[in-house]
Amino acid sequence: MEKDILFQKLVYLGNIIGSRILSDYNKIAVVSLDNFQCNVFSASIESSYLATNIARFTHTSISESNVEKVVQKTVSFSPEAIILAFGGEEDKRTEELLTQLLSKLFAAECHADLFFDAVNLKKKVVENVISHESPLRFLEENNTYAITIDPEEGIVMLNEAIINKDRKIELYALSEYPISFDYARLLKIAY
Repeated sequence: MEKDILFQKLVYLGNIIGSRILSDYNKIAVVSLDNFQCNVFSASIESSYLATNIARFTHTSISESNVEKVVQKTVSFSPEAIILAFGGEEDKRTEELLTQLLSKLFAAECHADLFFDAVNLKKKVVENVISHESPLRFLEENNTYAITIDPEEGIVMLNEAIINKDRKIELYALSEYPISFDYARLLKIAY
């Protein structure tokens, strides 16, 4: 039952991101951890984005063995936005892969709007990653956003993510996307 709720939550959130938050972009790249949960989330973003947009989309799953290939594919695609689907329970692995990815994207001079999900912010994954210089500079040089959820208010929020002088992330709300009562109830169970 718990896995069913998690997957429903990921599909609903992916639908909001793909059909509403990303609707103004023409080229989207999603990079996800190579696990079932992140791939479900990415597939939901992709299917809802492509259902409402005539645009280009690429999705790659990252693991320890293919970081360089993922970076090459992402950079050669020249996306307007990169969505990082790195949620889950693998905190140390997530930090290591995200640090490698952002460092290599910085070295390749990749420029795109960058989107994180709420899970990585809650777990301080991103703040741990930006303790390294290259990921910090990559985030500072690109527009960085965080997608958060407020199940009590029944909204998904798009926030600008600013790194302060202490290397902490501060969020500034930009847009709110109302969610259905059923989805809000599902989120309250999942959080």
